[in-house]
Amino acid sequence: MPTDDTLREMHHQMVRIRIFEETIQKCYFEGKTPAFDIAAGPVPGEMHLAAGQEPVAAGVCAHLRPSDAITAMANQRWRRCAFFSSRTLIPAINKKMTTPIAT
Repeated sequence: MPTDDTLREMHHQMVRIRIFEETIQKCYFEGKTPAFDIAAGPVPGEMHLAAGQEPVAAGVCAHLRPSDAITAMANQRWRRCAFFSSRTLIPAINKKMTTPIAT
């Protein structure tokens, strides 16, 4: 059974993932109106959101070791959790945004 500290950290990770996803969704739609253009805006292309699946990402990432590798076909959250941090991802997105994401 995980310790209370581990459970709190996993909850914190789930909240961070949800906040990030809600924020990036807003960024995604920037510049895509009045007529939706998938190639427009600071985040071009498709976006697949997965609200409600945060416990899966937090649970898997809590058990990763530095030597582990994971791949993802559809769930981008796992890749973000394992290979990116908000400290590196948010500044990269902010370079393209007219309204930067608060860090």
